[in-house]
Amino acid sequence: MFGRWGNRPPKPEATAPEDPALIDHLRAVQAAVLRAADPRRATMSALRTHAVNLDAPVVAIGKAARAMLAACDEARGRPCRALAIAPPGPEPDDDPRVMIADHPLPTARSVEAARSLAAFVHDAAQSPEARLTLLLSGGASALVTAPMAPVTLDDLRLITRVLMAGGASISELNIVRRHLDALKGGRLASPYPDLAVTGLVLSDVITGDLHDVASGPCSPDPTTQAQALDLLERFDVEDHDEGALARAHRVLRDPAHESLKPGDPRLARATMHIIGDHRLARKAAIRELRRLGYSLVLEVPQPLTGEARDAARKLVLAITEDAATNPAPFAIVATGETTVTLGDHSGFGGRNQELALAAALGLHHAHLPRPVAVMALGTDGVDGLQPPDDAPAAGAIVTGRTVARAKAVGLLPSRALIDHDAYTFFAALDRAGGASPSSAAQIRTGPTGTNVNDILVAVIGSGTG
Repeated sequence: MFGRWGNRPPKPEATAPEDPALIDHLRAVQAAVLRAADPRRATMSALRTHAVNLDAPVVAIGKAARAMLAACDEARGRPCRALAIAPPGPEPDDDPRVMIADHPLPTARSVEAARSLAAFVHDAAQSPEARLTLLLSGGASALVTAPMAPVTLDDLRLITRVLMAGGASISELNIVRRHLDALKGGRLASPYPDLAVTGLVLSDVITGDLHDVASGPCSPDPTTQAQALDLLERFDVEDHDEGALARAHRVLRDPAHESLKPGDPRLARATMHIIGDHRLARKAAIRELRRLGYSLVLEVPQPLTGEARDAARKLVLAITEDAATNPAPFAIVATGETTVTLGDHSGFGGRNQELALAAALGLHHAHLPRPVAVMALGTDGVDGLQPPDDAPAAGAIVTGRTVARAKAVGLLPSRALIDHDAYTFFAALDRAGGASPSSAAQIRTGPTGTNVNDILVAVIGSGTG
């Protein structure tokens, strides 16, 4: 199926009908995925499985920090001695153990959080037990930021923006972070070789590599300073700020600042366990689709990467090809993390909404004579850059009629795709009433408190809806 993805366009056929039940099915899959990714439940299970010492001090960092810490408190029967570093939540935090920092771009709060983290770990290492429980989840790389002098916070913010706008993958971005940050690439644990660290990781990266989650504060790093330098040059950081590049070069050309490598004895007592990742979301989606009656669920074996619009084009081609050979209703499930290269255009929205918009355009031109609906969902509930005065979107659901409905209310989907402005497009479609129950547009869950990457689901009806 997806292995047959190519460059030829789908053959136009009759206009696709709509089936409201398909939207209901995708909403049910969305709920099942978010239930399965619940960090509190995953952490409770992992505490038992890995026999974690419940009396050890706890550090929780990431979008799921609050829920993961709550699981430790529940398992212990009373509050743990802990430090949690999390992004702002929907409600004010009244737990003095929680520090608020920022994501995806670090701020002064992220630097202050790094100072508090370093002090907390130092204290844990001095205690007679010398133990620490480390709970990591998505977003931790930006939430805790300790720039290596002479690199500044502003330098790291600029470099992060340039790499993200240029379409860098999260793994590429984290290579740079690990080599410019004093607490990443194993450096959080390295000063304390006698500190026993047990890490539970809710992973938001598709590689499965522990050094990529939170940029590996207690994990060895197989990448090098030379790779980080190459990325800064490949993404033309110098064109944006020569000073930032020069300061980064001073760090990256100093062997004393290299990250810790596999086999380093300073990390011998740090043990990390992945307790949930994109595979968890995939399995939950497949279970729910089968419960809904889809006897044929086609699974994309490898996580999706690359440009979001390219992934959408390939998805539409796969839908049309498989629809020709599978007359019964069927579904397609994929997980992963695509990218969006902004170029000279910079609207609102992220990779999931852009993928959904590109898929809507592809389905519109395919004229598939069967009802189709596609959902692209970021499990953290916040998909890309969001207007500060509007509620965040987690992704979008589209059908073969989404583009026609948008044009009927005066919207220009092709222009929105060119401008990378999918958020604005879908928000306007909702406000204009162009999103009926059978062509629902934006998904708005609010921040979910978890992150196991993105999930893409297409459901194809029998043609009788």
